[in-house]
Amino acid sequence: MNNRFKTLIIDLGHGGKDPGAVVEKSVPGSPGKKRFEEAKIVRKVGLPLISDIINDGKLVVVTSHQIAGKRMDETFTAVERRLAIESYSQKNPINLVVSIHTNAFEKESASGLVICHNNQYEIAKKMYYAMLKKGWEAGIRLEGNRKEFIQERKGLEVLRINIKEKLKEAGVLSESLEGIEKAIKDSLDQYKEGKLSLKEAVIQPLINFVQNAKIGMSEAADVVFKLSDAIEKHEESAILYIKDKANVLANFSPTLMPKFVPALLVEMGFITNPRDRQLMLEQPEVFASAIKEGIYQILLPAPTYAA
Repeated sequence: MNNRFKTLIIDLGHGGKDPGAVVEKSVPGSPGKKRFEEAKIVRKVGLPLISDIINDGKLVVVTSHQIAGKRMDETFTAVERRLAIESYSQKNPINLVVSIHTNAFEKESASGLVICHNNQYEIAKKMYYAMLKKGWEAGIRLEGNRKEFIQERKGLEVLRINIKEKLKEAGVLSESLEGIEKAIKDSLDQYKEGKLSLKEAVIQPLINFVQNAKIGMSEAADVVFKLSDAIEKHEESAILYIKDKANVLANFSPTLMPKFVPALLVEMGFITNPRDRQLMLEQPEVFASAIKEGIYQILLPAPTYAA
C-alpha cells in the first residue's frame, strides 16, 4: 500500500460538556484557585498535531469527530467514538487510531507518559520510545515513575445489550414497551451522579416497568434477571441500547478503544502532577512533535519521513 493512502484516526479525548479529569489548584500570585481541564490540554496539543500531519501530506488524517459528524467543541462520549470508528472501519481501511488524553491519580506523585494498547504491544513500544526520544531532544524527560508505562487495556470486549429486542424475543408485545427508554434513562442520571450502581440504575427500573405495564410474563422476568447477571459481570464495559447501536443509553467504560484496528491511547502525563501539568500547558508543541514522531515510526518506513 502506498504510504500516502494510509489512514490515521486521531481522537482528542473529552470536550464539550465533558472536561475529562479536572484539577483545581492555588496559583502563586493569583486569587482563588485555577481550574485545569484535561480536554483543554488535549486540544492544545492535538489540534496543532492534526494540522501538522495534514500539512505534511504523508497520511490520510481523519478525526473521530469528523467520522461522527460532530464539532470539536461538542460533547462526544467514549462509546460514541468507538461505535463511530468501528462503523467507519467497516467501509474504510484504518491503519492506526491514536486517542490523546492526560492521566490522573489521587496522589500527586504519579507522573509520566503511559501508552495503552489493544493487544498491540510492538506499536505501543514504538510510540513510547519515539516520544521519549523527542522529549530528550527538547530537553524534557517525558518518562515518569510508572512501572507499567506500556499497558494493555483490558475490557475491550464490550457487552452490547438491546433491551427492547431481548424483551420482544421473550414475547413482550411492542406496544407494551412504549416508555421503557425514558424509564431507564431517568435512573441513569442517578448512576452518573454516583447515587446508584449500574445494576440498580438499569434492572430496578426494568422490573418496575414490567410490573407497571402489567405484562405479567415469566419470560420477561427471566430476561430481566439474565440482563442483571450480565450487567453485573460486565459493569466496566457495558453498552446498553434500546433500539439500535446509534441510540446508546449508556457506556460505562472510560476509554473504549476499537478492538479490530490497531489503536493506542496516549496518556501524555498526569494532570494531577504539578510538573507534568506545567509541561503540557507550557510546551504542548513538544508533546505534539513527540506523538507525530511515534505515528510516523509506526506507519511510515524510516526513509519516507522527516521529523
